[in-house]
Amino acid sequence: MGLHGRALALKEAELLAMAPAHPEAVEGSRPQPPRLGEVRVESPELDVEAVRELFGRFVEARQTTGETGAVKFESFQKLITQQTTRILTEKGAQAVDFRLETKDGKVSLKAKAVR
Repeated sequence: MGLHGRALALKEAELLAMAPAHPEAVEGSRPQPPRLGEVRVESPELDVEAVRELFGRFVEARQTTGETGAVKFESFQKLITQQTTRILTEKGAQAVDFRLETKDGKVSLKAKAVR
C-alpha cells in the first residue's frame, strides 16, 4: 500500500472513530425505535393498527389481573387520540410511546413523548 493508500485508510478510520455509535444520536435524525413492550403512535388517525395492538394488550392485561368491566375500542381510541394530541402539541414531540403498567392489580397506560 502506497503512502496515498495509507493516508486514505487513516482518514476512513478517523471518520469511523468520530461517528456516533448510534445514528439516532445525531441531531435531526430519526428517534430511537420504541422499547420492547411499547407501542408507538405518531398519529392516532393513521396508526389505527398500533392503537388496536395497544388495545389488545390492554384488554389481555386487564383479564390477567382480573379487572372487570368491558372497555370498548372506540372509547379507548378516543382516549389515545386525546393523549397523543396533547403530548404532541405540548411537548413538541414527533410521536408517543405507550406502555402498560400494572400496579396494585390495576392496569394503566403510561405515555412518553418521543422527540
